[in-house]
Amino acid sequence: VEGLYFRYPGGRDVFGGVEFSVDKGDCLVVLGPNGSGKTTLLKTLLGLEQPYEGSIDLFGIPLNGFSDWSRVAYLPQNTRLLNPHFPATAAEVAALGLLSAKKFPRRFTELDMEKARLALDKVGLAARADSIYGELSGGQQQRVLLARLLVGEPELLLLDEPSSALDNDSRGLFFSLLDAINAEGKSTVIWITHDMGEAGKHATKLLYLDGKMRFCGAMGEFCRSNEMERLLGPFTQHTVCHMHDGERPK
Repeated sequence: VEGLYFRYPGGRDVFGGVEFSVDKGDCLVVLGPNGSGKTTLLKTLLGLEQPYEGSIDLFGIPLNGFSDWSRVAYLPQNTRLLNPHFPATAAEVAALGLLSAKKFPRRFTELDMEKARLALDKVGLAARADSIYGELSGGQQQRVLLARLLVGEPELLLLDEPSSALDNDSRGLFFSLLDAINAEGKSTVIWITHDMGEAGKHATKLLYLDGKMRFCGAMGEFCRSNEMERLLGPFTQHTVCHMHDGERPK
């Protein structure tokens, strides 16, 4: 991402001056206050919103020429986009993550459903694979949507507040999955969150957005940044960096 600026027609800049790159296996966490443009940034990376200045490359290909979307998975903040009353099983919803790689007519195969069941097993819902999605609890539905992200083994995951609707047990499972994905080095993660404590435990890089990009770099650089200490205060910086645990990142 180079020199990215975004504004709605007739409005002021939502964000500006955003520049960063991520490598395979990175976990880039995007932090910032409400209204700072974090969700808009994620949508811009996907081509769902159009910047008025700057450039974006995915896997070395300019965004306007990129078409291999089976390599990318996105979990929006509003997970109610899927009608909870639609009579699909958890396995069928999880299998939807495979559709972008299929040609018309798009139909599920036995292998697709096996992959969906394996993905549900990863999120602790193997026993509910044949349950109707709308009959699951909110936390279980969120975990099904996480399985939908994982089923196609995407190379890039874009997550907008993915743990906000999860209970404590499900949150722990989600963060374990996130760590496992990064440990394998198979997927790159760009993740928006307000949970600064969790961000610091899992990020390899941090981007702080507040109308403009205030910081982007490795965790250790964030923790040593005097500018971030002035902007956030030492307590918040320590919360992100877990300095109180004696685990100041290098």
